[in-house]
Amino acid sequence: MIKFFRKIRQKMLTENKFSKYLLYAIGEIILVVIGILIALSINNWNENRKESNLELEILSGLYNDIANNKIKIDNLISRDSIIITGNQHILSLLKDNNSTFNDSLQFSFGNINRYEVFFPQQMAYETLKSKGLHSLKNDSLRKQIIELYDETYLVNSHIRDLKSEVYSNTYNMLNKRLFTTKDIDHKIPNNYNDLKGDTEFLNTLSHITAENENFQNYSYMMLEKTITVITEIDKEIKRLKK
Repeated sequence: MIKFFRKIRQKMLTENKFSKYLLYAIGEIILVVIGILIALSINNWNENRKESNLELEILSGLYNDIANNKIKIDNLISRDSIIITGNQHILSLLKDNNSTFNDSLQFSFGNINRYEVFFPQQMAYETLKSKGLHSLKNDSLRKQIIELYDETYLVNSHIRDLKSEVYSNTYNMLNKRLFTTKDIDHKIPNNYNDLKGDTEFLNTLSHITAENENFQNYSYMMLEKTITVITEIDKEIKRLKK
C-alpha cells in the first residue's frame, strides 16, 4: 500500500514539474512573439515615418516649383496683354483716316509679332516620377499634379511652337514695312499712311492679334489650374504635419 501511494506521489510531482515547464515554455513563446510584434511595429513606424518625410519633401518641392510657375504665368499674361493691347490700338488707329504716327507708337509697332514663352519648373515632378508616383498617398492630388504637368503644361509646349511659327511666318512681311531703331523693341513704319490701305499688313496684324488672344485664354486656364494645384498641395502639407 505504501508503495502504491509513493508511486502516486511521484507521478504527481512529475506531472507538476511538466506543467510548470509547459507554462514556462508557453510564457517564453509569448514573450518572443510579443518581442517580434514590437520589433515589427517599430520597423513599420520607422518605415511610415520615412515615407511620410519623403512625401513631405516631394510635396514641398512641388509647391515651390508650381508657385514659381504661377509667377511665370502671371508675367506671361501681363506681357502678352501689353502686346495684344498695342496691336488692337494700332488696328484702331489705322482704321482712322485722320490718325497720324507719333513716337509713342514705336514700342507697339516693335512688338507686333513678339511673344513671351513659359517653361515650367519641373525638377520636383521629375523627382516624384523617379521615386514612384505612388510616393504621394493622396490619389486625388496625385492625379491633379500629373494632369497639370503631363497635360496642361504639355499643351503649353505646343503653344510655344505655334508662337514661334507665327513669328517666323510674319517676320519678313513686317520687316519690309517697319524700320528698326537702335532699340530692337521699337520700330517705325516706312510709310504710316500706306499701312492704312495695306490689306496684307492689316490682315496679318488682325490674325496675330486673334492668335495672341487665343494663346492668352489658354494661359488664363493654365494659371487657374496651377493655382488650384498649389492650394491642394498646401492643404496636404498642413495635414501631414499635424
